Amino acid sequence: MTKLKLKKGEIIPLTFDPIFTEIFNNEDNICILEDFLSCYLDIPYSKIKNNLKLSSRNLNRNNIIDSKKEVDLLLDLDGEKINIELNNTSNKGIIDRNVVYIGKIHGTQLKRGFKTYNEIKKTIQINLDNENHTKDLVEEYYFKNERGEILTEKLRIDIFNLEKGNKMSYTNNERENMLIRWCKVFKSRTKNELENALKEIASIKSKTKLLEHIDKLSGDDDMIKIYTDLSRRELEYNTRMEDATNEGLEKGLKQGIQQGIKTGKEEEKISIAKNLLDKNIDIEIISSSTGLSIEEIEKLK
Repeated sequence: MTKLKLKKGEIIPLTFDPIFTEIFNNEDNICILEDFLSCYLDIPYSKIKNNLKLSSRNLNRNNIIDSKKEVDLLLDLDGEKINIELNNTSNKGIIDRNVVYIGKIHGTQLKRGFKTYNEIKKTIQINLDNENHTKDLVEEYYFKNERGEILTEKLRIDIFNLEKGNKMSYTNNERENMLIRWCKVFKSRTKNELENALKEIASIKSKTKLLEHIDKLSGDDDMIKIYTDLSRRELEYNTRMEDATNEGLEKGLKQGIQQGIKTGKEEEKISIAKNLLDKNIDIEIISSSTGLSIEEIEKLK
């Protein structure tokens, strides 16, 4: 059997779920998260260094792909909860799921024995959005009334548009440039791209750790197999979508376009899901990758 290999200089991007989990849900890499959150939350590095803790449960796995998790990443910063979610698909179900997660996380503070609700600290969810479906690079959401008045600032959901930032040019705004660089870090597909994006936003220690881990994981047989399998499926899906659209246009039938796209999309989702189930991939990852609900995937077993 031919051993799968990436092209010279190519890496698996951080937006690939197993890579994201393996690198960031790792106590040894906490310095990378400190650099990222210092930039993203606009907090001086001195205030975040050594004050950030991973709160996610320990991942004991025999296989780097096989992981059960409810949230992508949960951190504690001086009592404040920070939940980071990687969203490779954007649909109502994913957003609803993440809202449920942040509600659960915020509610766990009540178990600490606070005497009053005023002692509850802020909970922030940062959605790393790998699809360009928001207007701004960063959008912050709160509970508001019809007049736009914020009910509470202790619960916040952010959408960080990685796709938009990756395509943006650098500006005169220093902080925006740093956010753009982080978008390029997450989206980098070659080692050279990653090294260039990391300039000016990460310490030497963070750069070294990130590059070493990416090199190691991008050379892992299991990781490459799953990544190339999904990439091939995505290419087939895009081709099918294009063919379905062209066929509809040739016939001049709007209904033909809609039905062709719908059929191709659903068939491909199911095909990808079945393929990942055969490889014992976590259902949460399959749902995030395909947009199918957990219930739909369960029925495919």
